[in-house]
Order: sequence, then structure tokens, then C-alpha cells
Amino acid sequence: MVDVLQCGASNIRSVLNALAFLDIDARILTTSEELSHATCLIFPGVGHFGYVSRTLQEKGLWSTLKSRLDTGLPFLGICLGMQLLFESSEEAPGAPGLGLVPGAVEMLQHPRIPQIGWNHVSPTGISSLIQDGDAYFVNSYAVRSTAPDITTAYSEYGKTFVSAINKQNITGVQFHPEKSGSYGLHLLREWCRSHDAT
Repeated sequence: MVDVLQCGASNIRSVLNALAFLDIDARILTTSEELSHATCLIFPGVGHFGYVSRTLQEKGLWSTLKSRLDTGLPFLGICLGMQLLFESSEEAPGAPGLGLVPGAVEMLQHPRIPQIGWNHVSPTGISSLIQDGDAYFVNSYAVRSTAPDITTAYSEYGKTFVSAINKQNITGVQFHPEKSGSYGLHLLREWCRSHDAT
């Protein structure tokens, strides 16, 4: 069983469809009480950093999420779900990130913003979960750099940015595995399998 966090900012249907295709049972979480009992959590994020940060706090999810991640809950953050793991974002000055991994989110340096479409993911070799290949991105912001020992992949759009991270129980990907065909389905399946969620 995989839990999928819904905080009102993203359409999670594509993630649920991908999990269903893989025959992985999933349930939607919306409250702090439900989150406190999660065993394996995916947080798909599409939206504005400041809005989602504020919504998590207003719904009482913020402290529960941070506590659960601090104590080892397996977590996969997708797109904005990855960005919120960091300390801050240029998209919303003053809005806090969870601060569970070092670094800040910055606007992409490219004439065409947002980035929409396929881009190459180059793994660093420290995580077997991330393969060399192409994935689907929809983003205007990304993390330019973080600790090398948690950076599992880079991509390039104008300049190089971090496209995947892993820190103990926490995994984050800037791309959308649920929209990335066989490449993304492999990642979702292997992540769930590694946490006995299949």
C-alpha cells in the first residue's frame, strides 16, 4: 500500500493511474491524522511553492510531515514535492521549505520558461533507483546545487540543475515519473518495491 498526499494544490490522478497500472494499491491522505499512520508516502506537487507551504501549515500537515520524515517514513517527492524539502524558493521569498535537505530553489536560467517536455536525466551513480534516460518535466524552478552525497541525478536546461536526490528515507525527483513512460514506471515500481509497498 502506498499513501499519496493531497493538499489541494495538485492533480494526483496521473500518479494514481500510474500506480494502478503497476498493480500497486494506493490511498489518498488529506489530514494530519491520516498522515500520522502513513507507511510509505508519495507527495506529488504541482503549483506554487508559497501556496503549498502555507496550505500544509494551515491544514496542520506541516509539523506531522516533518516529524514523520525525521523519523524515517519512506518518502518520494515529485516536482514541487521535491522542492519543498529544501529551505526556500525564489518563487516565494519568505515562505519556508521543510529544510530537510540543504539548498534553495531557484528560477531556471533559460529563455523559455517553464520547461515543458522531455529532458535527459544523468545519474551520479550513487543510487540504483535513478537510471540514465529521458523523463518528462514541467517546471520553472529547480535546485541548482545541494550536498553531493545526496545528489543522485543532474539535468540541464540552460544551466545544470539537480533532478533527483536521496537522503536516507527521503527521495525527490524534479521530473514527473508518472508522465515519463517506461522510464518513470520503472522508477515508481522499484521505489515501491524497495519499501515493500508492492
